[in-house]
Parts: sequence; structure tokens; C-alpha cells
Amino acid sequence: MKFGWTIIPLLIIGLAILSMPTVEGQWVSVAIHSTVEAVGATIAILLGCYLLLGLNKDNTWSFPFLGLGFIGMGIFDIFHSMTGPSDSFVFLHSLAGIAGGLGFLSVLLPKWLQNKGKSLASVFLCLAICFAFSLWALNYPNTLPQMHVGMSFSPAAIYLNLLQAFLFLFPLWWFYKERHHLGLTRTYAFLLMGALFSFSGFTFAFSQLWSTSWWLWHLLRLLAYVVALYIIGHANYELHLQVARDKRALEKSNEELDAFAYTASHDLKEPLRGIHNYAQFVLEDYGEVLGDDGKAKLETMCRLSNRLDGLIESLLRFSRLGRQKLVKKDVSAKDIVDGALDSLATAISEKEATVEVAPDLPEVYCDSTLLTQVFQNLVANGLKYNDQKPEIKIACNQTDGQAVFTVEDNGIGIREKHLDAVFKLFKRLNSRKKYGDGLGSGLTLSKKIIERHGGQIWLQSQYGEGTSFYFTLGKKQKA
Repeated sequence: MKFGWTIIPLLIIGLAILSMPTVEGQWVSVAIHSTVEAVGATIAILLGCYLLLGLNKDNTWSFPFLGLGFIGMGIFDIFHSMTGPSDSFVFLHSLAGIAGGLGFLSVLLPKWLQNKGKSLASVFLCLAICFAFSLWALNYPNTLPQMHVGMSFSPAAIYLNLLQAFLFLFPLWWFYKERHHLGLTRTYAFLLMGALFSFSGFTFAFSQLWSTSWWLWHLLRLLAYVVALYIIGHANYELHLQVARDKRALEKSNEELDAFAYTASHDLKEPLRGIHNYAQFVLEDYGEVLGDDGKAKLETMCRLSNRLDGLIESLLRFSRLGRQKLVKKDVSAKDIVDGALDSLATAISEKEATVEVAPDLPEVYCDSTLLTQVFQNLVANGLKYNDQKPEIKIACNQTDGQAVFTVEDNGIGIREKHLDAVFKLFKRLNSRKKYGDGLGSGLTLSKKIIERHGGQIWLQSQYGEGTSFYFTLGKKQKA
């Protein structure tokens, strides 16, 4: 946000207001005044929420009581903007300034005490006090101290606004002392905002209703609110930059991790292959010398090395998925499914499975090789984890203009407590002896493929009855 370009138009508007024709030195416009106060009140509440929650990621700009003070200031100013010149009118304005000033003064409190301002009790107490005083001022004006005599402000009104001025002025030294060495633009903006609110309080003491000096301190308050807008915008901008930096760092870390996993996995395969081959050589050449016990141990070594080789290969495939460029094109989903089923023809035949494919599968924009792997993995799971004659259905429905593919089976299902674990790498939920020596990587690779396409994958399962997998491929975005 460019602060200069924000403040210049307001200065022009302010000077135009001050130079407009007046009647006996007064320019009476309740509508303009109400608008200015309502806009200021909205900004005050917005700034208060930012301060209450913390203006930046590391929470170093979290001033809860200052936030509550500005929220109270905004509430009082909203009620002030709804009234015409009266004791209630001046009293509500004075309360708004004192609420903001007390919030400003709260920055001097120790951090442990400031943090109590974040509690719901503190928020509700602040709101209750503000609304109670506002409703009291509006409904029982006769009980208020006299705030003006004709066009002049009473001593009570002047003292209240001078109190506001000092409340804003006093903490400014703390802001400068504690934060100027950081060189933060936001620090100087806070100093300027507090100074403007303070000067408006001092100017009030020398003004009369609707006089030029009266509009002058309104202009000072308006400028303070412009600074508040700048603070909010600057905080958002810094947060955006921080998120962008974190995102870049995370992407770089993921790239380095993928590269490491690829290199490590690739380098592990060669010595592992040597161990397997030598074990096989010993088994073939010296099997009779070793006896049954020795042969059993070598066979176990060969089996375990084969399994480890499979795990490393899965890790390599997972790493490649994050590195390789997708070759997307428009292709019939029916052709992709047919290709996946052809590769599983032997398993389908052995299991005497029934696979039902919907005839209206749409054309999709994808990497057909990778999407074929997804259908292979999902159908293979339906065949493998099944205690009866497998029945698998593949379909596609349009939901909110997006194709949602479904692969449904009548297998053993998944317990609800394991639903979040099925997509984890090398995670097995069932016995190897009963359902084969799988690696637990198929669903993880499928999820990675779907996410690379900008889609999502999820499932519904009833234990003992079957599982339905659903996935989308995201929107078509050609390079």
C-alpha cells in the first residue's frame, strides 16, 4: 500500500471541507459528520481485531488490550455517529477517545498481563461495557454531565478529551524506545497514529461545535484512521510475503528431499542386488554342504532382499512422481480403464472376478500412463483383499461440473479407525500370509498421481462389505 497516494486525496478533501462557505464561522452538516465517524468507527473495529489476534505470524505485534480499546472506540463512535448535537453526542465521542487512549496505554502492561486480553471473558466484558455505556447515554441523557453550552463545550467535555489526548501521548515514548531500533515501518505508523489522535484531543479543547477548528480535529482523527488502514494493509502485505517465503522454502525442502530419496534409493539398489546374488550363488554352489538349516537361512535372506528391493523401487517411483513432468493430453477414460484391465487380465481370470465398467466414461485431460496406474492399483486392491468372488464397478458421475470417478468393490472393507492410514507409504493393514506379500505403496502412489493432476482422492468403506474409492482430476489447464 502506498501511503502517500492514500493520504493526498484525503488532504485535498479535508482542505475542501475547511474552505467551504460557512454561516457565522460554522459549517453544519450532520450527514457528513455521521459518515466520517461511521467510517472511522469501522476502521477502528477492524484494527482492533487485528491487534487482538496479532498483526504478524510470530505474534510480536499482539496487543490484546490495545485491540479491545480500538474495538470499544469503534463501538462508541458508531453510536456517536447515530446521534445529533446533544450531551449524548459529545459524551459518546469522549468515551470513544478514552477507550482508544486506555487501549494505547495498555502497551505498557507486562506481556503476561496483556495476554489475558485474548480471553473470551475480556472480549465479552469489553463489549458489555461499551454497549451498556452507549445505551445509557442514548436512553438517559438527563443523567449525563453537561457536555456543551450552546456551541461551546463544557469543562467536563474539555477535560475528558484532554485526558484522551494524554492517554494517547504518554505511551508514544515506549513505542519509540522499544521498537525504533527494529526499523519497522509499522512502528513509525503507530507513532504517527497515536500522535494524530492525541493532537485531535488537544484541538478539541479550543474548538466549538461546527466551527473550522471542530472540523480540523475531525480531519486529524480521519488521518489517524488512514494510518490505521495503512497498518492493516502493511501487516497483510508482510504476512503475504512471509507465506510466500515459507511456501518457497517448503517447495525447496521437498525438492531436496525428493532428490535425496531418489539418490539414496538408487545407490542402495546396487549393494542390495550384490547381497542377493551372492546369497543365491552360495545357495546354488554350497547348498548341500550347508544343510537344511543353512539353506533355509539363505532362502530367507534372498526373500528379504527381494522385498527390500521392492520397497526401494516403490520409494524410487514415489520420488519420480514428484519430479517428472506430466504428459497430459485429451484421452478417453474408457481406453485408460481398458488398458488397466488388460494388464490385470490374469488376476481377474484366476479370481473369477466380475468387472463392470460404465459405458459413459468421459474424455479426460491427463497423463494416461499415470492414470492407468491409478486404476490398476484400485482394481488390484479389490481383487486382492477379497474373501469372495470379486465384484468391481467402475463409473463416473458429474458433481458440480466436475467428473468424479468411482471404483467400488465387495472386498473385506476397511475399519473406520484405519481410513486415514490407507494412503500412508508402506502401510499395510492386513496379514501378508493371508493376502500376499504386498508393499503397501499402491494407494500412496495413486494419491500422489491424483494430486499431481490437481485432484483429490478419498474413500468410503464398510468393514466386511467393501470399499468405494472416489477421485477427481482437477480442471483442465493446458500449458
